[in-house]
Amino acid sequence: METGDGFDRTDAKQGAAQDLKRAMNDLEADTVLGDAVGRDLVDNHIFMKRKEVIKTRDLEGDGLLDFCVYLP
Repeated sequence: METGDGFDRTDAKQGAAQDLKRAMNDLEADTVLGDAVGRDLVDNHIFMKRKEVIKTRDLEGDGLLDFCVYLP
């Protein structure tokens, strides 16, 4: 259970991934969720998000914001 403010102070033993790449690894490993939602849907989502990680890896600032707001 988190008792910190969730921003500057965190003390939870378990939490969400720190970035999209790790989040997709976690989602891929969660076979129970994937099977419940639908394996094909989850696999496609993971594939697309991994492409997004590649497309945005060198972006920062306004370039990253533009990508996120105006998804090409």
